[in-house]
Amino acid sequence: MNILETARPRVNASYLPQFLGKPVCILGTVVQIDNSGKSFKMKSSDNQVITIIMEEPLGEPLQGIIEVEGIVHNPKAVICKRYFMFPQEAAEEFDINLHNEAVKLVNQYQNFYQCVKD
Repeated sequence: MNILETARPRVNASYLPQFLGKPVCILGTVVQIDNSGKSFKMKSSDNQVITIIMEEPLGEPLQGIIEVEGIVHNPKAVICKRYFMFPQEAAEEFDINLHNEAVKLVNQYQNFYQCVKD
């Protein structure tokens, strides 16, 4: 099954060890881009720096807030399958701390909304 067809829990860097080898969605700000374009450092919503590993070198400059969908490679790295860079106007309005609180709540009560088969 393709990662883009599966559910991806929203996480921050603190939750990565719980999702080793699994798909996640993580949001943060770009800190540093590797000269090769094959990876970049991102500060997640809980202020921890992680590495995003690209499958293909970046084809555009990255800045501001980025949402990454990928597979957790290790407790401090995610292999990027797809990313979305927030437009500058949206990034300026976005409250990353509030997002982090929402991520913590969703993960604290992850079985709150369970699907029931008929």
